[in-house]
Amino acid sequence: MATHTKKHIQIKGLVELVKITDPSKQFYAVIKSPQGDCRFIANLLNGDEVQVVLPGRLKGRSKNKLINIGDFILIEKDSISSTDPTYFVLAKYTRDERNKLRKMGQNVDSKSDEINDLFEQAENKEEEEIDIDDI
Repeated sequence: MATHTKKHIQIKGLVELVKITDPSKQFYAVIKSPQGDCRFIANLLNGDEVQVVLPGRLKGRSKNKLINIGDFILIEKDSISSTDPTYFVLAKYTRDERNKLRKMGQNVDSKSDEINDLFEQAENKEEEEIDIDDI
């Protein structure tokens, strides 16, 4: 009796970060609040507030695809709609990826205090640890 085992080959290489290619249509933003139906309110780095839509390719239940308040994202303006501009999420970045973008020369720093507060709240939530004795 021979048993057959599948061997899964994982390709672990350097994943290239998605950067802004068209500065007139693509912007970095921070998630401010969820609106339901895969829509979010996001603050652009210049302080403007826009509504963004999560496209189907980013919808999923895996932990790395979930979008939370304070997440740093890349959005693109829809060129088809002429009345209300619609923005779509292109990529979500972790804190480390954001630091890599900063080192590569991308403008990922905000001038707005409200956006900086969202970053701090998200980082504090990640660093928060639960002590079992408190439960």
